[in-house]
Amino acid sequence: MVSKYDITSNSYDELYGEEQFLKYDFIFSKLSVRLGRDVADIGCGTGLLYEFLKKAFKQTPLRYLCIDASEGMIRRAASKNPRDPRVIFIVSFAENLPLKDGSVDDAIMITVWDNLENPLEAVAELERVARNSVIITKHSKTASLPPKVFDNRFEHVGVLIDEVYVFRKRYL
Repeated sequence: MVSKYDITSNSYDELYGEEQFLKYDFIFSKLSVRLGRDVADIGCGTGLLYEFLKKAFKQTPLRYLCIDASEGMIRRAASKNPRDPRVIFIVSFAENLPLKDGSVDDAIMITVWDNLENPLEAVAELERVARNSVIITKHSKTASLPPKVFDNRFEHVGVLIDEVYVFRKRYL
């Protein structure tokens, strides 16, 4: 799966950017999901979420961890934000994050769920690193089990292309 994303990294924004921005707008504007100032974007791809946050809210996290298993995606994201000291690029799988416990306010994983090798491990990792909330989406037309099956504290908060699940450890 990673090689597919390496190959499509240069055309990803053109192919999927509009759809991703629709999802982000739905999650952060329509559903009013809030993020803290220290965010881990697991499966960040080309960094589209960071672009959205800059444009939509005229505010970016103080620290944005752009984490993806695809080196091609990370290279593309880095080329779009070459001198931004707030963005840290990390090549890693969601099931084994190289972060300390409680090291970020929020962990977000959009459009990754259906590609995971081990969803249970991924849920545990996101919960481990996040202090405030974990936000996960899964495509609405796949048969994969939702995050709520692995941890019933996840709340299904809406659907637009993807089903959106949030686990709030603390309310902002």
